[in-house]
Amino acid sequence: MVRYGSRAKIVGAYLVGAYLTRILFNSISRYAPKTFVFIGSLFALLGFAAIFISQSPEFMDLNDSMEFEDDGLALFVVGSILANCNETIGGMQMFVRDQHKDDIKAMGSELKLHFLMAKMARIGSFIGASFLYQSYGVHGVAALGAGLVSLQILFLGAFLVLDLFRLNYDPSDKFEDEMIALKPKCRLNCSIRAARGRRRMFKSNMSAMNRTLAKYYPSHIPPSSVRYIVPICIFGRSISSIVIWSSVTIIMVDDFEATFITVGAVLACVATFDFLMSLLVLSWNKMATKESIYICMGGITLSSTAMAAPTLYAFIAGFMLYTLCNSILRILLIELQGSSNNANESFTMQLIRRSLTAGALYSLPLLYALHPRLPLILALWSAFFSSTILFMFLICCRKSRDIQKMDNDVEQNIARAEAANIRPSKRPERNLMYVEQVMLSRLIKGKDV
Repeated sequence: MVRYGSRAKIVGAYLVGAYLTRILFNSISRYAPKTFVFIGSLFALLGFAAIFISQSPEFMDLNDSMEFEDDGLALFVVGSILANCNETIGGMQMFVRDQHKDDIKAMGSELKLHFLMAKMARIGSFIGASFLYQSYGVHGVAALGAGLVSLQILFLGAFLVLDLFRLNYDPSDKFEDEMIALKPKCRLNCSIRAARGRRRMFKSNMSAMNRTLAKYYPSHIPPSSVRYIVPICIFGRSISSIVIWSSVTIIMVDDFEATFITVGAVLACVATFDFLMSLLVLSWNKMATKESIYICMGGITLSSTAMAAPTLYAFIAGFMLYTLCNSILRILLIELQGSSNNANESFTMQLIRRSLTAGALYSLPLLYALHPRLPLILALWSAFFSSTILFMFLICCRKSRDIQKMDNDVEQNIARAEAANIRPSKRPERNLMYVEQVMLSRLIKGKDV
């Protein structure tokens, strides 16, 4: 969008459209992963094709007198929004869950591999896209995206075809050599009643898994604090993160006059740092505490302040510090949501957070037109506001009798769980490592978008 930077309202509308598209496909791919991951991949391929065509020579001669329909901006915006339909994380999580329904420990281990592979792919995408853009412009990046999505469609199509002939595994060998697959054929089902049934079944399975984690690995933070920590921290972390990642490229190119290879190298280094910090935090085997969450929220606020400095080195140092605190806070919140029965973000809070995020994305190009540092000030404001509100709620709010009773029950559950863990058990849910607990919690809560 660098070439169209003067059209702030159009760029803001594009950012909002791409964000809403991600929300839609990330949500529905958890309930019908095969169907909507495949549809999203097709839409993404069309989007990359539209981006490639928008850079044709007849669209390249732009001037301020041209209208929206007269150049390649319309096609570029539509293609970029369609490219965001390719949300596969939720679908891959459901695939892993279906493969290991009877072994929750194996499920957590496989989810860990999926999590780490996604982190590594992110690093490679930054490196490859930066070199292609520096050499071939948008054409190179669009061709790379189209090639990867085409490969994804090819393998996904092969999986859907082979899945029609898959036989259900019968551990008791009840049918011997005449075992028959009882699974229905893969076909399009547009029934609203069936969709509601699948959603209820999915919610029921996730609730059962949540109760299991809360029973054997309860959170050490009382429910009176959890009910404020989860929504407020998700609000501050998600808004500041999406604002920073949406602004960092344009700030480095326009304000610091960095080349796209330099931008790609910085983003790859930050993604590598995020990968290493995630590995380190997942190996700690420690539970989330209020003190660690306070430190991470303060670190996000401090690093956002450092990024607003007018020097490139301070900007990169603040970016690295933000990545450090954001990685730790994200894992702590995921763990907290899986180990507590009352740590879910309510629908009302999700609606408020996503509405404000959409408003922040729309305002980014307008703020940047006024001053290049204003988008980072917006990220700083969201982090500082969330930290302040969290501190006020936890310090000033009184506990009712019901909340105090819930806190006492949690303390008793922790004591019982610690006593039960002393006795050896062969049950998979009693032998989960910390990284497996976090990955199962991530499966329950879904992706913060």
